[in-house]
Amino acid sequence: MGRTRYIAAIFIFAAITICSIASAEMPLLTKYNGLGHEGVESETGRYWVFFTDKGTHEELLKSSPQTVKLPLSERAIRRRAMRASDTEPVMTCDLPVEERYIQQITDAGFEVHTVSRLLNAVSVVAVPEQLPLLDDFDFVSEIRPVLRFRRERIPVEKTTGFFKAEPMQQWSLDYGKSLGQLQMMLVPHLHEQGLTGAGVMIAIFDTGFKMGIEAYENADIVATYDFIHEDEDVDDNDALQVDHGTSVLSVMGGALDGELYGPAFGASFLLAKTEDERNEIPIEEEYFVEAIDWAEALGCDIISASLGYTDWYDFSEMDGNTATTTIACDAAASRGVTVVVSAGNERLHLWGHVSAPADGDSVIAVGAVDPNGLLTSFSSPGPTADGRIKPDICAQGTSVWAAGHWGGFYNFSGTSAAAPLAAGAIALLLELHPDWGPIDVRNAIWSTARKRGDRTYPNNDYGYGIVDAAAASGLFGTPTGTNAVIAYPNPFDEWVRFKFPGEASAGMLYIFALDGSKVFEKPLASAEPIYEYEWDGRNSSGNEVAAGIYIVKITGIGFEELVKVAKVN
Repeated sequence: MGRTRYIAAIFIFAAITICSIASAEMPLLTKYNGLGHEGVESETGRYWVFFTDKGTHEELLKSSPQTVKLPLSERAIRRRAMRASDTEPVMTCDLPVEERYIQQITDAGFEVHTVSRLLNAVSVVAVPEQLPLLDDFDFVSEIRPVLRFRRERIPVEKTTGFFKAEPMQQWSLDYGKSLGQLQMMLVPHLHEQGLTGAGVMIAIFDTGFKMGIEAYENADIVATYDFIHEDEDVDDNDALQVDHGTSVLSVMGGALDGELYGPAFGASFLLAKTEDERNEIPIEEEYFVEAIDWAEALGCDIISASLGYTDWYDFSEMDGNTATTTIACDAAASRGVTVVVSAGNERLHLWGHVSAPADGDSVIAVGAVDPNGLLTSFSSPGPTADGRIKPDICAQGTSVWAAGHWGGFYNFSGTSAAAPLAAGAIALLLELHPDWGPIDVRNAIWSTARKRGDRTYPNNDYGYGIVDAAAASGLFGTPTGTNAVIAYPNPFDEWVRFKFPGEASAGMLYIFALDGSKVFEKPLASAEPIYEYEWDGRNSSGNEVAAGIYIVKITGIGFEELVKVAKVN
């Protein structure tokens, strides 16, 4: 079994900014949002109850901000400082949900099932007759049903063979039958550069995971949690329950020479069991939302999920701002987490569109192509209800070589197979460019994706094309819309190396603390097309700088770039 360790959340003091969820008004109950359905279902069910604010926690913030305590890991704070779209490392949405609100709802006869700090909401078990009681609370902004989903099984499609980008290329690793699915994204090129996903933490939301199988027995599994049974055991005896998650993990992070390699076999993993497939039990979206809270607080860099919600929704609500799971994914992205999800397998079904949370504007939705790069018959198309292109990109989604729960190997199909391949490739990009936020990642893979055929791109079948990890990395040319400066390792302890175009020579390198003070400067001079400089973490006086985030500014003739680096002890 792989190394398993657990991260303990710590309490931090932080400045806070404000964010909120807008509420929708519907008839019957002023605050009830039936999501495309008239009235309230007649049976006992679960409902989301969204709150207007964080109550006394916000009041305490105003009067004594230094006493505000939040359960975020050091890694989460460091990731936010490097990549979050917001200027502050912690936002009001991160404050705990107001306990008085929860207590009042409990006192009114509701059973509280889930608490989400990111959504500022709880889920409750209730009969419809109880809902008017919630309507009377001033602190309640919206009530909506907890939605459910059943995964569609995808039949194996016969194909003509494995995609071979460079059939004569000799690689250091023996990829076995997984070579084709990786070559399609030019991942072996990055493996040859020493990139494996090391230092990147990926959270996988799926069914259970069979632990100890050979394909990923050496994987760095940081933490596990079963959100259905509320324990840390994600390994079930039921074969159906562990089947899907096992395959997804192996496709992304497996490492068995001569048989299978995942793109990110050197990454660390958080395994979240959010789906119950036994007896065709519908998947509750609240488990997914809980897992986002958990993984984001532990400091994950990537969330990878192979599921989609269509039941209960109208297509008009696939606008990137309505579905609860989409809102939660966008909240994670705003905190610097790159969210990668499957586009869905609904092309030939009545629904016929991408599903939530793939409709999110900050979510990377992955479609499926066959080993020859042709679109599969099942891959869900766009656009979203508001007209945006989806999926974003494609990866192989049929005949994907994967491990089964029994320890053997088989061909795995579906956008569920394509998403972990893409997420693994993105982990390599974040290893190389740790300061890239979700939008930087998206822009890099958009601008470098390979086109198939002579059709216009982007389109609502292939998105921007097939993932090209080598091109997106910038190692073989700088991708459009991304930083030209590479800083590695990042975070660093003793030294960090900067690599940038030669036009930055005859310029200057400046390093600033977050308060704007200049701690180091260095003239640049080189005739080489690519310039490298190694900083030893000392200021201009030769003293070691304190741990923290630093801004590096590199200038040259017609050239100016900024990059963040993190110094750790």
